[in-house]
Amino acid sequence: MPQVRRILRWALRIAGAILGLVVVALAFGTVYQSIAGNIDETKYKAPGQLVDIGGRHLHLYRTGHGSPTVILESGLGWGLGTWRDVQAGAAEFTQVCSYDRAGYGWSDPDPSPRTSSEIVRDLHTLLQKAGVQPPYVLVGHSIGGLYMQLYAATYPSDVSGMVLLDSSHEEQGHDPPSRPLLGVMKAIGVTGVSRLLF
Repeated sequence: MPQVRRILRWALRIAGAILGLVVVALAFGTVYQSIAGNIDETKYKAPGQLVDIGGRHLHLYRTGHGSPTVILESGLGWGLGTWRDVQAGAAEFTQVCSYDRAGYGWSDPDPSPRTSSEIVRDLHTLLQKAGVQPPYVLVGHSIGGLYMQLYAATYPSDVSGMVLLDSSHEEQGHDPPSRPLLGVMKAIGVTGVSRLLF
């Protein structure tokens, strides 16, 4: 019995030491991410314009000229940078807009819950405030495809076409299917793990 207790004590000490190291590493990562994020904000300026949509700003990147205007909507967890090559190519023959949803890239976060309706309303307000006139060809990737479908259903007179790229399907659920994953991604981002990996 004394030998079992001794082994148990050692196992608890080792587990405590490992847990302590994990806590220290996460605390260090969080501080590092905060400092590095502030450096990034001063080092990398927004390529587009910050548009006031009523007390907060969304980042809109507009290139090219012509009509209809192509509106690019990213998938879950991605900002406008994912469209760099597509936007450059399409801007050779028409106007193209990509943007960062609230809380992504250079856009301000929104304290209210992020529903599909809120995201679509944000995009509509952004386009109006920035003076981007319809008609629009909506392009959506992944969950962005759902947002574009809802946009077309909500503002049908603004839309002349739609392109869905590997779009999520409305039967996947009423909430984003990756809501738990989103929480994990946010936690990873705060602790600096994503900066370390990518």
